[in-house]
Amino acid sequence: MIANSSDDRLLGADFMRAAACLVVLFHHLAQRLDQGEIATPLEIFRIFSSNGTFGVAIFFVLSGFLLARPFWRALDGGKPMSSLRTYAVRRAARILPGFWLALTVTFVASFTIFNSRLDGELWLRFVAGFLLVADWHWITFFPVDINGPLWSISFEATSYVLLPVCFALLFSVGASGWWARAIWLGVIALILAGHWLIASFVTIDEARRGWHFGLPGGANIWMPEYNPLAFFAMFAVGSFAAGFQVRWAKRRD
Repeated sequence: MIANSSDDRLLGADFMRAAACLVVLFHHLAQRLDQGEIATPLEIFRIFSSNGTFGVAIFFVLSGFLLARPFWRALDGGKPMSSLRTYAVRRAARILPGFWLALTVTFVASFTIFNSRLDGELWLRFVAGFLLVADWHWITFFPVDINGPLWSISFEATSYVLLPVCFALLFSVGASGWWARAIWLGVIALILAGHWLIASFVTIDEARRGWHFGLPGGANIWMPEYNPLAFFAMFAVGSFAAGFQVRWAKRRD
């Protein structure tokens, strides 16, 4: 990616973000196509779009890449860790207003228009989504019934929290340069080990397993493989790539 010297923006980041958006959009469109009515020329599009969940992975890798750059710069420059207050305020301002609005509107619409049952579970899912902790259990995984894509926001929020926690480790030991990058590889290894433990040993209730039980039943299929550490692993890989980009950019200067 090429950096714009006037504002230090990476000119390729917007392109990657737009590409990821389109991949996810096409994936959801493909799910609504009648498989028996697809013309032959569109078959390649269907196959590509049906496997378009990697667009979400692009988002997480890209977010980790962009958010880690200020931490790497401070680390390499021997400066203190970036202000966590500023970091938190910027993240909250970027995602919370729009997310809370979409969550609340679709929550109300789910039981006033689309006949979802307004019971304790629906309230639990909404509150967990509102507090950004919906990613920790299959029942709350999808915070509302009629806006499935909102599931990713809680996973992003968890990654936003874990990123500075991991960087605090590097700052606490005074690591920098290639030594810091090597430690970050160890961080990724620990995250993957945690993901493996969750995926291997966490048991899920089989009684409501399957999409015919609604979105919670679908989440029951996805979890425990879909867990916060799995998504943070992608975030951490992007952060690792940012460490190289910052290092190489400094050498070019």
